[in-house]
Formats: sequence, C-alpha cells, structure tokens
Amino acid sequence: MPALLEVRDLRTSFVTPSGIARAVDGASFDVGTGESVALVGESGAGKSVLATSLLGLVPPPGRITGGTIRFEGHDLAALGPGSLRDLRGRRIAMIPQEPATAFDPLRRVGDQVAEVARAHGERSRAVAARRAVTMLARVGLPDPERSARSYPHELSGGMRQRVLIAMALLLEPAFVLADEPTTALDATVRAGILDLLRRLQRESGTSLLLITHDLAVVEATCTRALVMYAGQIVEDAPVVDGVVSPAHPYTRGLLASLPRIGDGRGPFRAIQGMVPAATAWPTGCRFRERCDVAIARCTIEEPLLLARQQGGAARCHLAGGGEAASPAFGASVSGSGR
Repeated sequence: MPALLEVRDLRTSFVTPSGIARAVDGASFDVGTGESVALVGESGAGKSVLATSLLGLVPPPGRITGGTIRFEGHDLAALGPGSLRDLRGRRIAMIPQEPATAFDPLRRVGDQVAEVARAHGERSRAVAARRAVTMLARVGLPDPERSARSYPHELSGGMRQRVLIAMALLLEPAFVLADEPTTALDATVRAGILDLLRRLQRESGTSLLLITHDLAVVEATCTRALVMYAGQIVEDAPVVDGVVSPAHPYTRGLLASLPRIGDGRGPFRAIQGMVPAATAWPTGCRFRERCDVAIARCTIEEPLLLARQQGGAARCHLAGGGEAASPAFGASVSGSGR
C-alpha cells in the first residue's frame, strides 16, 4: 500500500540579499496512514519551511523549486490555489505554532472553529456552530458553549491550543501537521495536549507529522523521528519502546543534550557550533564541521540517505551499511549540493 504522504527531493528556496537560501534542499520521506512521525532539528534546520511547502503556503519571495509532494495520489506541488484550498482543512490540516497569534482577536473562537465547516460546504450557520461546540467538548474544553462565546484573549494558552486542535480536527482530516504545538505551554499543559493528540489520533486514524525540537516529546508521542539538518533529512530513526534509536552523529548529539533524571551521565554535552547559513551550505557532509567523528571523506563527498539493516535510514558515511545499503527513497535522493 502506498504511503499517505510521499515527499521526494523537495527543494524550497528564497531570494535574499546574501544570495539564494536553499532552506529545504532535497528532502525525501514518507508518512503512512495512521502513523505518528516527528520532524525534529534545531532552529534554522528548515522544519517550518518544509511544513509550509507541504501545504502550498511558502511566503514570498520563497518558492518550491523542485521535487514532488504526493498526497492521496495528488501532486500537491502541481495543484492550483483553488484545489489546495479544497484540501486544506478537509483532508490536510495544520495546528500552527503560536496559539497567542493564530486567531482573529475580534471574533469569538466558536465562530472561527465553525468557519472551517462553512468553508467546506456546510451552509447552515446553526449546524456549523453546533459542530464547533461538539468539537470543543471533544478536545476537553470546560463548558464548551461558554468557551465558544469567548474571545481569544479570554482563554488561557492551553485552552487556545485546544481550540486550534479542534479547528484542525473538525472535519476529521486524513493528515495533520502540528508545528511546535506545545512550545509556548508549561510542562503540565504540554503533557495534557500531547495526551489529547494521541487520543484523538487513535479515535480518528489520522496521520500525524509533529514538528518539534524536543526529543522527549518525540519519544512520548511518535513511532519514527525524521531528523532535519541544513535543509536535508539526515536520519529516519525508529522510536522503539519510547526511545529514539539513532545512527547519525547529529541525532546522537541531540539525545545527549536531553536531560534525563538519574541516568548518571554527568554534565550535558552540547553540540558545538551552529547550523550553517542556507545561502552557503558546506561541501561534503553538512554536519562535518560540528561532528566529532568526521573523516576526510566527509569533507569532499556528500553522504546519501541510506537505509540501514537495523531499520530506518541515515545520511552518514559511518552510520553502518555503507555502500551495501540502498537509497532510502530511491534514486531521487541524490544528496547533491545544488
């Protein structure tokens, strides 16, 4: 059975005064039906640009310059604005990053949730309003009818986040993209939101792509972690029994910086340096200048994203499998530094 979402060699660029910023530069991955997949990486890795690319919402002067995005058999990169609008909210939905700025402050939240149904064919305002209240109750808002009559500023951050989840899931889409949905929330509220996402996903069979920089969230929520660095997917790491199983030095570095109670590791080990500028990706392996196991080959030859015998895939010359491994997503994963 083909994957619900298939991304191949996706490239999204921006024209800047410093040159062409290749924010997404050859990303390839799949998301299966009903699967929970995380997209992780530092700020500047290209995660949010990848998300807007999937939905056809890349802001000018950015544009998709190559690759394919296939969803339920449709090439999203080739669809016109009208066809994309028909899919958004109905088959694909997004939970945005910041609940404080995601709403129209002058409209009641119930009206904004109901607008999703109205935009996709529900002619009755009363029916759309009832569906909104029902969904607000489903995501656990206390007194959903009162919450529906509230303005965004009258709700807490956690309540606003639940309203955004209600908007995304109102029409039971096949695929939900959640962009850092818990970043602005405290630990207790964050745990509640993650539990809610897991429960609703189980109930509806929705596929989830969760964008985050927090590997603890990944281990609690997802079955796979797509690790992004310098515009590329550098690892597809399985999450086994709630633990990410890494092969790439970058993924191992992210895990080493994750605090764990009572693990006896001593001081945290931070990854030295920063993500390079998207206008000047380095030759060879893009992580080599920050990697403590880099070899001479890493300087001159860019590694492919190769499938591993242990499961998953990694873009690293030392990840295991080497030349005997096969490209994780076919010949389109060229790894060229265009």
